[in-house]
Amino acid sequence: MQRFVDASIKGWYSYLENPQPGNQLIKKDNPEMTDEQLVYSIQKLKQYGIILSDAKVN
Repeated sequence: MQRFVDASIKGWYSYLENPQPGNQLIKKDNPEMTDEQLVYSIQKLKQYGIILSDAKVN
């Protein structure tokens, strides 16, 4: 379970660092998703600290 959690955290950090590859996959599976919606979503994730924290994952 811990490896799953650690991998998920690393995946989110990777996505937030460079969202373009992930956004392409999102838009492929959901063509109605716009670039503006994705940018807005990332801004809110960061604004509310939903993904990021001060804790570091090894």
